[in-house]
Amino acid sequence: MIVRYFSILTLASCVAITGMSTGLYAQTKAKAKAPAQTVNPAPVNYWMDVSTGAAGGGGGMMGSLMGGMMSRGGAGGNNQGGNSFGNAFGGSNNWFGAANAGASGPRADIAIFDRRQAGTVTATQAIPATLRLGAALPLLPPPPPTASQTRSPFDERDPTPPEMPDRRVKMTIKAYWGCSATVREGQPRVQTFEMGGPQGIAMYGSTVQGRYERDRGATSNNKSSIWPNRNSNNAIQNGASLIGEHKISGAGLPASLGFGVSAAQDFMPELGLRSTGAKTGVLTLNWANLPTASGYFAAASGMIFEQGNTGGGDDDLTEMTMITWSASDKPESGMGLINYISNANQDRYLAERIILPAGTTSCQIPSGIFAQAMLVNLNAIAYGRELNLVHPARPADPRTPWNQEWTARLRVKSVGSVMMMGDMMGAANASERRGNRASAPVEPNPNLPKCVPPEQAARGAAGRAILGAATRGILGGIAAPRPQRPGVDCNP
Repeated sequence: MIVRYFSILTLASCVAITGMSTGLYAQTKAKAKAPAQTVNPAPVNYWMDVSTGAAGGGGGMMGSLMGGMMSRGGAGGNNQGGNSFGNAFGGSNNWFGAANAGASGPRADIAIFDRRQAGTVTATQAIPATLRLGAALPLLPPPPPTASQTRSPFDERDPTPPEMPDRRVKMTIKAYWGCSATVREGQPRVQTFEMGGPQGIAMYGSTVQGRYERDRGATSNNKSSIWPNRNSNNAIQNGASLIGEHKISGAGLPASLGFGVSAAQDFMPELGLRSTGAKTGVLTLNWANLPTASGYFAAASGMIFEQGNTGGGDDDLTEMTMITWSASDKPESGMGLINYISNANQDRYLAERIILPAGTTSCQIPSGIFAQAMLVNLNAIAYGRELNLVHPARPADPRTPWNQEWTARLRVKSVGSVMMMGDMMGAANASERRGNRASAPVEPNPNLPKCVPPEQAARGAAGRAILGAATRGILGGIAAPRPQRPGVDCNP
């Protein structure tokens, strides 16, 4: 009886297990039989980057200067500087890449790429009358590098790496984050680099990693045909609008290439960024509540140059401190997010409290973190929602191949910037460092120019070189103080 019982139990178990296995096999087999839809990617890709840029209030003379720099396209907008962008577009105030860079005013970068005729497409984009640029815009291949250039004017990489300084340089980065009147617990995070010492390059401490987004817009392919270009670069006027139908035509391009632009992807209003307060206390950033903004973000950076040991030899040292701050509730250095962000990342960063939600119009920078900074660069952005189109639409039947003809991506932002200027060499010059005491204060003579001793000017030059390499243009160029010369009177 006992043997029979175990035999029946074993048989039942085998049946159960076999039946379960059979069911799993059937499900697996059914899944394996499900056809995967064949997707043939579009050979033609179109991009439009839309931006509104402005220098904000509160910066005084520096705010106006920043507006002028941005209107010239920063590193690439003016032919007078002999730069590649200005040369490529005849020195125009409107240049390809101005929208991506956040240059002042309404901007649009347009590009089209056809992998079947890369770098050779000549196209025409019919535009609505509300854009006030005529009936159509020509999209032309980018100009080849000139004889003096070894790379395309659209290659953003720095062609010459920075040289190692001939003296010891110590650079400290202090990172803060969060909208708050006071510094939060656990801040700042500090990282220090030393160059030119016995160890060559040394690094210790840790700072905040910055989020950034891989460029997915109109500047992402230097084989694209573009607008603005040398033959057509009229500036977009305030009050112009992209709303309406846009149709792109050209040899070899799909006849279906066209789309409508709604208010969600039109030029956003100016952000109206302004700052109140002094560098020694709480700085408050304010901006407008833009109707199509899906979120906001702000970041700031500043630099302190400190008096180092001037005795010469191995102990000769230039020290500087870079302060960064971002509006994020989580550790974030900031500058990588002052640009277009995809819809998916906008949603993610809003949920993580990295960027500020729609409707936010102000943010406080903790008291005193920039008190000694020579220059403070304040930036903010309003994000618009990205429009992504694929033609034709995906077939509902997965057995039908999806033969894409073209894709289009439109990105929108509004940015603002404010700059605040401080003491050129920083407040630390008045303190004792390495046994060297600063000179007693001297009343400045308003009729004499400001200058510094030669060794201090040399340290400033070395510091500026390292600063330029470290920030890669975030803070812009810094003018050197006038060196003191024998027989020339000047203010210390």
